[in-house]
Amino acid sequence: MVDLKFEELLNIIDKGLVKGYDEIRIINNIRYFYQFAIKKENGKYFTYFFSIPESKMDTFEDYDDNEEIKDFSVIKEAISYLINRGAEIEKFTGFKGVKPF
Repeated sequence: MVDLKFEELLNIIDKGLVKGYDEIRIINNIRYFYQFAIKKENGKYFTYFFSIPESKMDTFEDYDDNEEIKDFSVIKEAISYLINRGAEIEKFTGFKGVKPF
């Protein structure tokens, strides 16, 4: 059976809209801010991954090694990459306010 919500997400991404989410995760009693996103542009799928200890958010510019933008020619590869980075695809939605890219 095909997950209709997942298929709908794929169709929205193919239209060029940015989808993703951000959240706080607690790891070893430290709060981390995570952000995941995906978009299609010029026939490629771009993924965005960012994580940082919440206490460092004021100086996030100094932590660019925690930010990754990658491009893929196949959407399944892009989604697999995000899942491997810890994304939960069922949480993907539209961004309100500032988009990651």
